[in-house]
Amino acid sequence: MSPLPNPGLVRGAQGVLELDGVPLADIAAKHGTPTYVYSAQALRDNFDAYAVALAGRPHRICYAMKANSNLSLLR
Repeated sequence: MSPLPNPGLVRGAQGVLELDGVPLADIAAKHGTPTYVYSAQALRDNFDAYAVALAGRPHRICYAMKANSNLSLLR
């Protein structure tokens, strides 16, 4: 099996594709398709990677709201 692009994206015990423990089929059934799904853990991990890389240097990590202004994502 080839690796999946996001560490939070896995095939569960029954071969069901899940993101952060949530079956993607359940999300599709509830919200329809196509839909966008983001991994909160991947966002936190990416933020932390920037913070570690810039540690000891003056910096501010910002998000380009024009790229995606979804309120759930911004929280």
